[in-house]
Amino acid sequence: RAHKHRAQLVALQSQMNPHLMYTMLATISVMAEMGQSAAIPAIVDDLSEMMRYIASSEDSVHTLGSEFAFVRRYLQSMKHRFRDDLDVTVDCPPELEELAVPRLILQPFIENAVKHTTRCRPPWCLAVRAGCDAGRWWVTIEDNGPGFGDDQLVDLEAEFVRLRTLNPGLADLPDLHVEGMGLINTFVRLRLSYGERAVMELGNRPDGGASIRIGGSIDD
Repeated sequence: RAHKHRAQLVALQSQMNPHLMYTMLATISVMAEMGQSAAIPAIVDDLSEMMRYIASSEDSVHTLGSEFAFVRRYLQSMKHRFRDDLDVTVDCPPELEELAVPRLILQPFIENAVKHTTRCRPPWCLAVRAGCDAGRWWVTIEDNGPGFGDDQLVDLEAEFVRLRTLNPGLADLPDLHVEGMGLINTFVRLRLSYGERAVMELGNRPDGGASIRIGGSIDD
């Protein structure tokens, strides 16, 4: 059971790796077409460091501090492209940096936030913050983009309800589709890691934009 549990986490994690590469290569291509070639070497350096992080180990867990370092590197690359149009806030308290969490747990949310927010008129704002309370760690990701559609929230919540009925230690991997894959992938990994104490809440901010909260037990 333990071996299957770890294999599931590694398999789900591996599904996320190509998405980063595709996103970054697309960014480099767009910048080349827009004549922003001067910033491309810096983005290539960022991509190299991010791929080194992904490939450094097949372990399914890492520290929250490392996850935030990865997020900072990715958003730094996006700043090279969007410059002052993109405003980012990334905050992880020092006391949470050594906390063990699922590897690449923040990646899909950050990619989605940048993707959807930049479809609107700038300035674009993205905030990633960590904290803890009641024996659980949590991370919030908020942006000022278009937010979730009502139908999308209903469909995702229905899928989460279905997945909650599965045994988190023995369930087969879900059938993942391109649309919403990252959110469902992350939900399953949180369930595999924390069971009933996993947290994943999706919604919209009162003044516009998406708001996501994920987390799990500090004791697990």
